[in-house]
Amino acid sequence: MKTIRIVLAFAACMSLAAHAANGVVEINHARALVGGVTTGDGAGYPVNINASGSYILTSNLAATSGGIVVTVSNVTIDLNGFAISGTGTGINVTSGSNVVVKNGTIFSMSSSGVVLLTNSRVENVRAISNGSDGIIVGDGSVVVNSLASANTGRGINATAKTVLKDNVSLGNAGDATGGIKTFLLFPYVSNANSADTTFTISNTTTDPTNLGSTNLAGPCTVTYYRGNSGVATAGVTFNVPTGQQLSWPMSAGGSGAPAIPLGYTGYLIAECNFPMAHGVAILKDATSSTTLPAYVIRPQRLGNQPEGLGN
Repeated sequence: MKTIRIVLAFAACMSLAAHAANGVVEINHARALVGGVTTGDGAGYPVNINASGSYILTSNLAATSGGIVVTVSNVTIDLNGFAISGTGTGINVTSGSNVVVKNGTIFSMSSSGVVLLTNSRVENVRAISNGSDGIIVGDGSVVVNSLASANTGRGINATAKTVLKDNVSLGNAGDATGGIKTFLLFPYVSNANSADTTFTISNTTTDPTNLGSTNLAGPCTVTYYRGNSGVATAGVTFNVPTGQQLSWPMSAGGSGAPAIPLGYTGYLIAECNFPMAHGVAILKDATSSTTLPAYVIRPQRLGNQPEGLGN
């Protein structure tokens, strides 16, 4: 009877040890080898999370076939200052949205560092020297205060429908292929009533404030939209070399952009296939000149930090 009580007490202690305060589930290397982090999680790597909730690392993970796989929505993984390294993908969401990964490092994985799907968040994460992309997120996601460095793929691989704030992407081999477009909105353009508009689009990927980003030349497609009818004028694509800018007047065209017939008033959208495009329009008439900066509408850029690749 005494032996049974001891065994039951030990089992209860093990169950309690697996949960931190407030129901947060602990994950560490020893626990990964035993399994049972969630129902159906087998012994060894990867750790399988198939229950919504909060999880926290309490040691480094030396992954042998992927670190953590998530197959459910509404999960928060706090790396708690620890690191995941090894083979496979560090954290891989194969099914589910609204997943948060924060506060730690994922390095030297043989594949990607962090792979999340839609409506997710990466915060205070360092993705370093991974064998593919450092951080991948889907539509509606946020990447903030994170570093992607020395990855074989891209640093931060995000869609146009994401928010990227205060990140640094440095020395990633795949960044030379781009991957993040910039959409510029020129909200008012006109060559009517003696007015004309001159546009300039700059490719700032060689700017030293971009914290070591790879030089990225790329095409921009510009499309005029007539304000009073919504009818679009066919878009035209031209290349903007890295570290340079192209300018053209609306009435005469140039740099590959067409001349627009007199009397046109509306707006213009430029879709540039590189992450750090900037633009300005100068609206002139017979007596005055007005400078109208273009709005960066995708990706959204927030904060006062220097922009890095994918920021």
